[in-house]
Amino acid sequence: MVKNTFSFNNEGKLKLDIAGEVFYVDSSDIQMIKEIDRFAKEAIGLADKGQKEGVEALEEVINYCVEFVDTILGEGATKKIFKDRRVSLFDLLSLIEFLAERISEDRVERLKNYTKKF
Repeated sequence: MVKNTFSFNNEGKLKLDIAGEVFYVDSSDIQMIKEIDRFAKEAIGLADKGQKEGVEALEEVINYCVEFVDTILGEGATKKIFKDRRVSLFDLLSLIEFLAERISEDRVERLKNYTKKF
């Protein structure tokens, strides 16, 4: 018998386990893809500024990275991930690299599934 019911759920989303916290991300979300592109472009300038202008600029870069992670994974995600651990720039950059790679890989794989069908 053919199932005539369709509903949205987390099955179509990428499941990410980060430091014991689980997040679901839609790798085809256009707004999220735009945010990743925006971050990549702006982060280079901020990182350069952080190297040249000292601690206050470095703090600005860290806050920008936190804002980005929370935009991609949801408000408060950074606090959940880092818990009592001090938030460092290099940990954030590693996390962001992980997110960008996994999201891109997931989108490519899912698109392959659909191109085979059509």
